[in-house]
Amino acid sequence: MSRLRVRTLKPDEFGKLAVEAGSLGEWPSFAAYERWKRGLGILRIHWASPGKTVYFLGVAKGRDILAAARLSAVPFYERRHWGKEGDRRGEVQDLILRTRDSAPLAKLLEEASIRLRALGIEALGVSAWDPTHWELLENVGLRPYARSVLLVWDTASSLAKSPNEKVRIEPWDLTMGTGILRRIQRSSWGFFIPPESSVQEVLVAWLEGEPVGSVYVNRITGNLDFGVHVVREHWRRRIGTALIEAARRLCLAQGKSRMSAVRVLRALGSFNPTTDAPSASIRPREHSSSGKCAAFGTKSAPLPFPFRLCPRWTVMPLNGNSERVCGGRKPHKGPHRPPKG
Repeated sequence: MSRLRVRTLKPDEFGKLAVEAGSLGEWPSFAAYERWKRGLGILRIHWASPGKTVYFLGVAKGRDILAAARLSAVPFYERRHWGKEGDRRGEVQDLILRTRDSAPLAKLLEEASIRLRALGIEALGVSAWDPTHWELLENVGLRPYARSVLLVWDTASSLAKSPNEKVRIEPWDLTMGTGILRRIQRSSWGFFIPPESSVQEVLVAWLEGEPVGSVYVNRITGNLDFGVHVVREHWRRRIGTALIEAARRLCLAQGKSRMSAVRVLRALGSFNPTTDAPSASIRPREHSSSGKCAAFGTKSAPLPFPFRLCPRWTVMPLNGNSERVCGGRKPHKGPHRPPKG
């Protein structure tokens, strides 16, 4: 009887497995998926951190590969929450499972921990995109504790809601200074992240001569980096809708078929595969369809590391929009702030 063995995969070999497993979503190739994922590194989210792939691992039984994943070394933005030290941590990403048996998954995580220790890395995270993997991850001792969503729009379709016609959207440039962006974001979520002009187009919403909203549109990914922001006293006036519609038109003009935005949601204490599937009823945004995702962690894992898991997104049409499910950072108490290194 064949035993499980772990071997290092070549990038092309892993990319072929990802295509065969249908884990690339709409991307036509593994290379296209890689470009998109690298572009999201500006957000510093754990499943798309600007890290370095150190191995592609596969768990085989005979000639059949039963489990595979990317093993990366990424900046350790979460160490304050995890109670760990070091500038880097490990991240098991793009998980591929071809069996409902949890043994190949456990073998994969064990080998990942060994290889990370050889690099002097003690903390390990796991990003799981596919909801069918969640139960298996729980079977090896992991527990859900956080979730996030990735909202995706079809740029060829207008939004279901009409924007505020009194709002004027204009591009921002460096000559205008960052003061107006700072005031908008501090009112919206309590702090300010300056734009990266080399990769982000900035749009500003004006109402009655006053700047009341802003959005950063990533030229590489088509993502609305760090969300859409509206001055608090002007909420619920469809100003955000106007910004999203303007961003959609910009992405369409740039030749992008999709536009996205990442949302970090509250922590989870447990995961029920029946009620917490992507079709479960939760509406993080009025313009999105519903969906749930989870990040996992445990104090009794077979390996002495905290784990976090995020489900892969799926596309669900809704009036020209769609939603993809993905994982995010563990939220903290108080105003939401970006993680510090």
